Amino acid sequence: GLLSGALLIATQRLKATGIVKHADRMMTCYLQILNQGGGKSASVSEEVIMAIGTLADVLEGEFLKYVEAVMPILLAGLQAWDQYQVCSVAVGVIGDVCRAIEKLFTPFAEQTIGLVLAALGNNDLDKSVSS
Repeated sequence: GLLSGALLIATQRLKATGIVKHADRMMTCYLQILNQGGGKSASVSEEVIMAIGTLADVLEGEFLKYVEAVMPILLAGLQAWDQYQVCSVAVGVIGDVCRAIEKLFTPFAEQTIGLVLAALGNNDLDKSVSS
């Protein structure tokens, strides 16, 4: 929680020129947090996913090299209907990734759109996600 939050703030403050040389280590850290059990906590997942979105926003097209590793996490977040905050953050970060890599998102579009539509049609999902 605190580590990813600190990195998120650093990313926002330093922007691309200060972050590029640290991006690989930051992404490794984020993925380790999510893969080593941090993803079981909704608040940790939410914070790490937001940090990933901030990194995508700052790196823009250079974020492409992380997309293969990040998309399974975001797609799982879209399906976390019982953790609506995680689902909501995943929707926003998918938007960040789309803006960052633009047309290079195309290979992920069909599956992503399908999951967004499924989430919108799910009555168990908190209505705040779709508004």
